[in-house]
Amino acid sequence: MYESYFKFPLNLEETIGKKELEKTTLEQSIQQHLQFIATTSFGECKHDDLFGCGIWEIDFLIFPNNTFIREHLKAYLKESIKRYEKRIENISVDVEISDSDLSPINAKVRAKKRADIFVNATLKKNNKAFSSKLSFYIGPLSYH
Repeated sequence: MYESYFKFPLNLEETIGKKELEKTTLEQSIQQHLQFIATTSFGECKHDDLFGCGIWEIDFLIFPNNTFIREHLKAYLKESIKRYEKRIENISVDVEISDSDLSPINAKVRAKKRADIFVNATLKKNNKAFSSKLSFYIGPLSYH
């Protein structure tokens, strides 16, 4: 069976122009889906209120400590990935939290917490190791 994975964001002009959409590898497709899961809040998906991640649940808490953030992110992400990314198994999630100063020179200090999220798993298709890194700034959430 031939499988196609499309690169996001989709270029809909190509579809309208009857051109072939850009394809990507299985690993990159999973990476894109993990990013999508992590940046979607619960209830945002019209057809499934549970799709997404609880990052948004802690994003605006006042002064949560790094241990609290790390443990909640790990739990939220692992649960969501197991539920919605069926192409991987043996999933482990690790989170590192650090403080970041994003203020430009001579401006008011704007500190955020940076979350580096490491996902390790096995591809079901060929039993190969898969690893991914996602990075976010929390308070309010932004990603790069």
